[in-house]
Amino acid sequence: MLFNLICITTLLAALQCPVGAQSRIEPKDIFEKGLSVVEGTSAIAHALKYEVLLKNDAGESLVHASRRFVDGEQFRLRFTISKDSHVYVLHRTLEGNPDDMNRYLGEAGIRTIRKEDSRLGAPGKYQLLYPASNTGTQNRAIAGKPSLVPEGGRFFRMDRNIGVEKLVIIVSPNPMNVASLFGMVYGGTVLDAEKQFQSMEENTVQSKQLIPESYAAAKAAAKPIIINVDLRHYRRE
Repeated sequence: MLFNLICITTLLAALQCPVGAQSRIEPKDIFEKGLSVVEGTSAIAHALKYEVLLKNDAGESLVHASRRFVDGEQFRLRFTISKDSHVYVLHRTLEGNPDDMNRYLGEAGIRTIRKEDSRLGAPGKYQLLYPASNTGTQNRAIAGKPSLVPEGGRFFRMDRNIGVEKLVIIVSPNPMNVASLFGMVYGGTVLDAEKQFQSMEENTVQSKQLIPESYAAAKAAAKPIIINVDLRHYRRE
């Protein structure tokens, strides 16, 4: 259902991390100041700022991921990260009334989808959106250098099938075999590595602030994190 690709990942300079930092620090502080998540730890955790850019007559504007997207709208993602990292984006379309799909939202929704796929004996429909030949292959993001998905001047376009566009972003300090995590089969994927997924989820600290730009950070600097972005897609009135 999602988007037809028309035509277009990211990270901040790591600063010196003060020993004795607070045990609970907001992802935005980790991103902007290079702070450590754990008190007494000098290692700088990698952190991510991610944004949704909507194409408009003036060019493009930053919007809330929670906004109501409609048919034909074009958008892209922008990432900036505090340490050099590898970024992966997966996509799953859930067709239907987006107001009736709360059970599929957030990280918990990924597990709900997996359970339903397993019960139905159906293959998953996740697709590796990035890196890919039509969205860009340079998924090693450089600290402090904003990256776009799709790369270049391309955008994603919402088609006419309403529902929820579920985006899963994985940020790792090292290259990952995402196929093994999501069980890539014939261009689709099935979550078949629950322990790996749970480990990434537990390592992720995500901002609760309702602002256009969102932040996430890793508790352990050497481990990957996973971020879920849900875009609600409505019929254009």
